[in-house]
Amino acid sequence: MDFWQMMFDTGCQCVVRLVPPAEAATLQPDKMPLNTSDFQLSLTSHDALNDYVSETSLLLRTTTQALVPFDSELPSTLTIRVFTLTWSSRGDAIPPTECLYSLHRTISNFLLETSTSLIAVQC
Repeated sequence: MDFWQMMFDTGCQCVVRLVPPAEAATLQPDKMPLNTSDFQLSLTSHDALNDYVSETSLLLRTTTQALVPFDSELPSTLTIRVFTLTWSSRGDAIPPTECLYSLHRTISNFLLETSTSLIAVQC
C-alpha cells in the first residue's frame, strides 16, 4: 500500500522520521508540491527546531474523489505534521539522549495540542 494512501485512509496526522541527512532533504520546499496518481502533497511550513530535529507541516489532498467513500465523513484534505530526527553528515559525535529528548518533547507537545493518537514511524 502506498504510504500516503495509508495516511489518508487512517487519518493519521503525525509522522516521525528517523533518517540520515540525505533522506531528510526529501521534504524540503524545493521538492514540493509532490504529486502521485491519487494525491498532492504540499508543504505549508518547515522549521528547524535545532541541529537534529525539524518539524514540517504538510497538506495531503486527494486528487481522486473515488478515494473518499460517498457516505464517509473523511475529509478530502488532511494536515500532517512530520517530525524528523537526523544526524550530522560530518561524522561529529552526536549526543543521542539530547536528540531523543528533544524529539520526544516536540512530539509530546504536538499530541497534547491535538486529539490525534496515531503515529506513523519511518526509519
